[in-house]
Amino acid sequence: MDSDDETTHIYLSRKIDNTGLVAEWPDHCRREPPLKLHAEEIDDILQHHYTSCFDARDAARKARSAPNNDAEVIAKEEAEALRYADETCVSLVGIWQTRCFFDTLAGFHKGDLDLSGRHLSRYKILQERLIAMMFDLSSLSGKYKISTRMTTEWDIMQMKEVPCEVPAYEFDPPGLWDDFEAKWHIGPSINFGVLTSYIKDFFGLTQRQQLRLQYLCLVDLPPEILDHIMSLSPVHDRRRWSMTCKLLREHALAKSYEIFDYRLSLYETDFDIEAHPDDEGYDDEVAAFVQKVALSQRDALRKRMRRVAKRQDVLSKIRVLRFSEDWTSDAWRWSGRSYTDFISPLIHALNTHIRISPLAELTYRTRYLYAPTWQAIVQSSSLRTLVLCTTLPVHPNWTHARNVVNLDLMLSQATRPNFLWDIITACPSALSVRVQGSSEHGIYIPITVFSPRAHNPLKHIRRLDLQDLIAESLLVLATAIEAVGCIPLTHLAVSTAKSHIKKDIAVVLVRSLRRAEHLLVLRIDGLQYAKPDILALIGECVPHIEALVLQHQASKYFKNRAAYWPCPAHEYAPCLSAFPHLRHLGLNMRIFDALYTPHAVTYLESDYVGAEDWYEKAIAEWRREDPSKHDMDEHPRSIDHISTNAARATVRLFAIHGVALRTVSLHNADLSLPFFAMGIDRDGEGRPILRDKFEDDEREEAGYAVGSLIHSKWMFDECQTRDVLDL
Repeated sequence: MDSDDETTHIYLSRKIDNTGLVAEWPDHCRREPPLKLHAEEIDDILQHHYTSCFDARDAARKARSAPNNDAEVIAKEEAEALRYADETCVSLVGIWQTRCFFDTLAGFHKGDLDLSGRHLSRYKILQERLIAMMFDLSSLSGKYKISTRMTTEWDIMQMKEVPCEVPAYEFDPPGLWDDFEAKWHIGPSINFGVLTSYIKDFFGLTQRQQLRLQYLCLVDLPPEILDHIMSLSPVHDRRRWSMTCKLLREHALAKSYEIFDYRLSLYETDFDIEAHPDDEGYDDEVAAFVQKVALSQRDALRKRMRRVAKRQDVLSKIRVLRFSEDWTSDAWRWSGRSYTDFISPLIHALNTHIRISPLAELTYRTRYLYAPTWQAIVQSSSLRTLVLCTTLPVHPNWTHARNVVNLDLMLSQATRPNFLWDIITACPSALSVRVQGSSEHGIYIPITVFSPRAHNPLKHIRRLDLQDLIAESLLVLATAIEAVGCIPLTHLAVSTAKSHIKKDIAVVLVRSLRRAEHLLVLRIDGLQYAKPDILALIGECVPHIEALVLQHQASKYFKNRAAYWPCPAHEYAPCLSAFPHLRHLGLNMRIFDALYTPHAVTYLESDYVGAEDWYEKAIAEWRREDPSKHDMDEHPRSIDHISTNAARATVRLFAIHGVALRTVSLHNADLSLPFFAMGIDRDGEGRPILRDKFEDDEREEAGYAVGSLIHSKWMFDECQTRDVLDL
């Protein structure tokens, strides 16, 4: 189904070839989603299709490199995976295009507004398209027979696919519907009946609600409101608006250059550098490609940087600068030259840019960080956020960057010592620090940085997020905390890699937090020891926290999104009474849905052996009975029913003991999954009333608690920085 103008269709038709299969478009060829309803869903489908095709080809490549492979079988499996990805993409795109068309039409009557507006001229175009489509649809009336076919659908009650019958339309001649589908791009998942129901629903809406047009345009708004809209809009939207008219251009350009990227990317090419590594002459072919394309990209970027350096109007607007390249890390052995030879022509221009522009944030991602660039960072008085994904060739003895408030370090090497840690001590004003290590090998906290001596960074850090640690090195952190006395830490998150936190380490770490009298948010991932006494110890040491996230990990080699904790859930509940201010609780606690109280103790004693089989049989017997004689009180989910499910019963129990709780998540702490993440209201007597959905403020607060891995809210903004440091 076409949208209300041809832009979306042209965009999609570039990706869908004449055979109906979705063509391959790498990330750098994708444009930003259009300003239309469901545009993001359509773009997500196309990105997922590209990833699926890449994964299928990658799996086939690895299979071919294995010994004793069957090339014919591998080729068939690859072709089948690509065909399935194509069919799925075409089907889903057709569904969302059709929904876009009808939902946009309905928006004119409901008052829903996308970024194209509700103008009469646009509505007339949509109506004309609808009438033309209905005319074609009417020509199909009486030329089909209705039958049924078996398919499967997801049953939310049984949490599995179940067989069901759906209507099937057989046209005579058979190609009638295919021609109609191809003309209107509705996709194979929408049949004659579904499309007819969409039309009936729309005309039913027109009878109930009058047309609600938009008469106010962006250009009619006061300048201060326009400026505010531009400040909230993504950069790609501002650039698109800047090409519409002079007035919007003036407002949009004021914000369009706030974020500026300098990028050298191996992955923005169509060359698969790992395609056939065992082929004869492979290294020579890749080396020739890398040396040619990398130098070409570098020279083009150098020219661009020189042009920008001459534009004071552009330089004065840039607030976020990102410099990244991956040639010298991922294609180093084929480059044929040193890092200095390759990157040095860009560094001088970059350093000048850092000094001149009023930067608030800098991202630097390349192989090495050298002293001249660090000196430029130090000299940027406006810079507050520094993101480094690099390495240091030697131990730095550099000038302190007292302007940096938010420090984000990504350690690309797992070797020890890793001198990038020393940047923390070179930023004595840093309030928020995140360190992300290697999830494959893990990283150690160096005692030379988190030292109990005079230069301990915990004396000034307020929010600390350490990821992918070797668990044993948490003893270094605990010692540093104990050495400070009363630390200003308000947010702490730690996670492990290739290890987990056993009892002795967990106890030492938690006891050290008695020094963190201002701690509000605590997240610990990778707890091997997760019995109730560790929760009680947290309540004893930091009873004032407002958000607590604990992730149990039984094996150091495997991380579970949800895990069976070592004790029943009800044994943890009394420990929550020690947290009078706790508002959010996240535990990756897998809850067994024991619905039938007469059997609960028996199942518990036998480790729930046979429980699932009994439940399946009960459901099967229920379905075999005459539906007209069904009594819902006799449904297997209603007999001896203790709650909607065990997760709700557990959350309610936690809320009884945790009197301040507003949100609870009992699965992966980073996902607010239905049935496992619930909001909590209270009646007049303080008894908990559960909700399946978070409110907006609760979702924001819960997201704020999980750590800066996903959410950037741990970084200090300008206002917070002034309050703390008076910068």
